[in-house]
Order: sequence, then structure tokens, then C-alpha cells
Amino acid sequence: MAEKSKGKATKTYVTSDDGYTYLIDTIEHEGYLWLVPAWLDAPYQQMRKPARLIRLDKHKLQNLGVEPQTQEHLYRLADQLPKAVLDRGEVHESKPDTPLVVVEAPELMIRR
Repeated sequence: MAEKSKGKATKTYVTSDDGYTYLIDTIEHEGYLWLVPAWLDAPYQQMRKPARLIRLDKHKLQNLGVEPQTQEHLYRLADQLPKAVLDRGEVHESKPDTPLVVVEAPELMIRR
């Protein structure tokens, strides 16, 4: 599993099957790193909720270290992800050795 960076903003570069590379928020939750491709407003002004979580523990991550200007910890996902998973959480098929775990609308709030 990738080294976790506590207390710092974390983002992951993800290449999608549409040919584009996205920089996606990444959080630690329940001992795993998760992509958060979209956020929802929470009932509290300083909080937000993930629209969905995509677990990264079965996928190879390259640790790019901390970006000096933004202080964000950066990773690069080696596997390509379908755009439908990022946009809508749709998992049609996944490789048996790298299954996709997607949690829609988790009961989780994160401070902005």
C-alpha cells in the first residue's frame, strides 16, 4: 500500500479511457486511500461529502512526493480507469487482479 500523508492535501493523477489525465482528490478512510472524483455540499458550511469513493489499495500507485508550491502530496495511478467510473461510479467490468471498489454517497463528511 502507498505511504499515507496525514494532514496534507493529497491528489492522484488518473488516466481515463477517454485519453485524458485528471488530478483527483484523494483521502484516507478506513485505512485505505480513496479517490474522490466529485464532492457534494454537506449541511455544515465548512464540510463537504464525497459523491463517491474509489478504493486504491488493489492498484499500483507511484508516490510523486510533495509538490513544493501547493504542499499537496501527489500520486500517479498506474492503471487506467473508465470515465464512467469516475463520473457515475459505473463498474461494468474490472480485471480480476485489480477489482474496482466503488462506494456511492458514503456517510462521510470532510472538512474543507
